[in-house]
Amino acid sequence: MTNIRIDHNLKFKTATLGCFLRLPLDKKTLALANILACMQSNASKSFPGINIQARTFSNLYNASLQVFPEVFGNQIVVFYTINFVEPREILDPDYNYQVVMDAFFKVVKEPLFDGQLLELAKRQLEQERKQYYELPANFALNGFFNTWYRNTPNYQDSVFGDEKTLKDASLEEIKSFFNTLKNAPAFCLGQAQDPDSLTDLVQNRIDWAGYFDDFVVPTLSLATTEDPVEKEVQFKSEQAQLLIGYGYDQSLPVYFKQFGGLFLGEYLAGDESSKLFTEVRKKLGAAYAIDATNYVNNSLFFN
Repeated sequence: MTNIRIDHNLKFKTATLGCFLRLPLDKKTLALANILACMQSNASKSFPGINIQARTFSNLYNASLQVFPEVFGNQIVVFYTINFVEPREILDPDYNYQVVMDAFFKVVKEPLFDGQLLELAKRQLEQERKQYYELPANFALNGFFNTWYRNTPNYQDSVFGDEKTLKDASLEEIKSFFNTLKNAPAFCLGQAQDPDSLTDLVQNRIDWAGYFDDFVVPTLSLATTEDPVEKEVQFKSEQAQLLIGYGYDQSLPVYFKQFGGLFLGEYLAGDESSKLFTEVRKKLGAAYAIDATNYVNNSLFFN
């Protein structure tokens, strides 16, 4: 049995399946993952056009397809997910698990390596990146991580990845990156009313080596270096951002890092009666928003 787990679920009228591929984090890999995900979200070899692919999944009773990378500590996970109406809910003999899985895995396994599609993905990502960093909070957070990981630059950008790669990546680089995914540790998870049938269909479509490897890593945590620094950056905005990060020992027990950080975050900034909100917002009127977040995979408490 490959890395597949599909649970029995009668609570919902929709089924869901996700295929997850894991890669070590570095800025170039993250950028390539973003480009490939954007290309696959738009079109594929079997559905060679944005309208064609969108119409295909719309005709599957508005099946929802998502392809995107996300960073977890020192790893990147590439998500391929689909949510679709359970066939038994539809009186349509031509609509079944097999039809949905055929369309889904054609997107996953058969990218369209086309120059125009690549350039479109680059433009879309550049626009997303520009809009993302126009928000003062995102701009400040990016600046913080650039400073925090100044000695380990591969961990600086956890959203888009290397800017130069986003602009200059070639089709050959994207092809090569896609081929590495076939060997990346992978797992399929899902929920369905008929998990046995869906499992058999998924099993027959998974022939990549990565689905036979261990998906779990010993630790996702990024180590914190004791190297304090203060930095000010000018930004043309009416909003000022003050960010303070506290690194903690990576070797602390996981439950202590998770729940200790959760409780401290709620105590400091959980609601209007929390400590920071009461002191800074109510008494001083010195801030319109206060947050405290535990980035457990970054060994970082942040506010």
